[in-house]
Amino acid sequence: MDDSHNLSGNIIGDNAAIFQGNFNYNADYSSLETSFLEKISRTDPFYDKKRILDLKGPLLYESFSWILKHDDFSKWTNSKESGVFWIKGDPGKGKTMLLCGIIDNLENISGIHFSYFFCQATDSRINTAKAVVGGLLRFFIERRRQLLGQVCETFKDKMDQLSGPNAWEVLCDIFEMVTQEPSLPDPICIIDALDECEHDCMSLLKLIVKTSPRVKWLISSRNTKDIERRLQSIDPSRRLSLELGGNAAYVSHSVDAYINRSIHTIEALEHNEDLRAYTANILKSKANGTYLWVSLVKV
Repeated sequence: MDDSHNLSGNIIGDNAAIFQGNFNYNADYSSLETSFLEKISRTDPFYDKKRILDLKGPLLYESFSWILKHDDFSKWTNSKESGVFWIKGDPGKGKTMLLCGIIDNLENISGIHFSYFFCQATDSRINTAKAVVGGLLRFFIERRRQLLGQVCETFKDKMDQLSGPNAWEVLCDIFEMVTQEPSLPDPICIIDALDECEHDCMSLLKLIVKTSPRVKWLISSRNTKDIERRLQSIDPSRRLSLELGGNAAYVSHSVDAYINRSIHTIEALEHNEDLRAYTANILKSKANGTYLWVSLVKV
């Protein structure tokens, strides 16, 4: 039975849980379900994304729209085949904003089943392989009550191991079960800043490669040799480098758009159009195709 309900014209009780997307209403979780969700993930990727946009934003359409039209990305997106698509680039190339834009675009497409996670090396909640897989799982099943119940029933005797040395193995088993569920066809998993997964990143990459025949993985990271080695089997058309050719030009255009937008938020330049234009030109000449220097100046 479908556990989702339309909110229109209804009065919702105090204990209801409300989510974005197609799963608008869920009844109270059982104690087992609540315990399971708390054990697999200490964060909510939805709010991680909001926090990131508050810090790095605003998210400009010009900063990501080019990737939606990119030939290689479009072929991967529209292909019925699963597999990995890897966006790689040096610091400050706008990888996170690209993925935020892609996520926003997916949210507007009905029938798409996707989950996402943002790694951050300096935050112990979101810098481990267990945190990544747990976060992806939570995003999938928290919004699908029936699937959550199935998982809890199947793994109820292994719940305690989620807090022990076998946690990774149990999480992998749960992940493989969930991504093979008929109720979750063609799942897409998105991971930003994979290089900032400080603990067991190679184990995570092994899981990614293993499940890629049935899961579409979209990954962003810096150019690192360890990740390169693990993903060497990926078709070259599914490795998008932000430093190469036309991609670099797209990034540079995105940085310029960010500068133009940021300039209009500086109060000291509000009534001086000439100084505003001069400052924008200086920033663009110094940016060198990255957001790093521009962000520092803005701060």
